[in-house]
Amino acid sequence: LLAPKHIECKFVKIDAEKSPFLVNRFKINVLPTILIFKDEKPADKIIGFDELGGHDEFSTEMMQWRLAQSMVIKYNGDLSTPPDSKEKRSIFGHSNAKSKKQVRGPDNDSSDDDW
Repeated sequence: LLAPKHIECKFVKIDAEKSPFLVNRFKINVLPTILIFKDEKPADKIIGFDELGGHDEFSTEMMQWRLAQSMVIKYNGDLSTPPDSKEKRSIFGHSNAKSKKQVRGPDNDSSDDDW
């Protein structure tokens, strides 16, 4: 999905089992591992899913944001905030996050505890 949108970058998928030389050369111990090269030299490495939200159901926008942090693709968003961490809002501008309801808040003096 990203390759056609970012012609400034080359995406290559390599089967680790069929490429033991590269696995040893770049010290790949965890799959998935994404090696990022810039000017023909290793510039960055994404190991596992931790930097992509901690799960394997990360969005394309999250991968795009992470690659942009390595400065290998052009990105129009905010590099300081991952796109999946932003609070989603409804079309009416309200947060879709469920708020915790309290029976008694800190301003309620009707406590049954008298001791």
